[in-house]
Amino acid sequence: MMNRGNLVKWPWSEQIVAVDLTWVEVCGKEGEVLEQLQSWKVELKREIERAVFASYLDKIYMIDAQPDAVPFISSPEKVWSFVKIQSVSPHYPDVHIIYVIPEWDVDLQHEWCIKGGRLVYVGQVLCYGADGYEDIVAGNYADGTESLIEKFSYVLERFV
Repeated sequence: MMNRGNLVKWPWSEQIVAVDLTWVEVCGKEGEVLEQLQSWKVELKREIERAVFASYLDKIYMIDAQPDAVPFISSPEKVWSFVKIQSVSPHYPDVHIIYVIPEWDVDLQHEWCIKGGRLVYVGQVLCYGADGYEDIVAGNYADGTESLIEKFSYVLERFV
């Protein structure tokens, strides 16, 4: 049986992350769901990086951020140094909702939703149920990532 004091190793790193069962419909199989993290593919990591980078670029654009207001992140793979993964919530059978604080947007933290090893949502915290993230379009950086990066990458010029 899982409890609020449980921790889990984040894939692709040595980071240890808290397990949050606050909004989980506990069924006793949460440990099985958490085990899935270790089988996540590097392609998922790349998708997360690109979606988070798109969020970063969009934020810089929206607030017309100057170099002293936000950290400089030169490429998607560098986002990990600027996000703090606070917790992961396992929802049976295969949904993981990750709560993240991006350094450039500490007031509007992120949620990432991964279902069946597939990234379905990256965006502002919504506290939806586990199945509520797949149909989100507005504010979902997991969709249209490439076009957002292409559209807003010029904003990094002010940092150089």
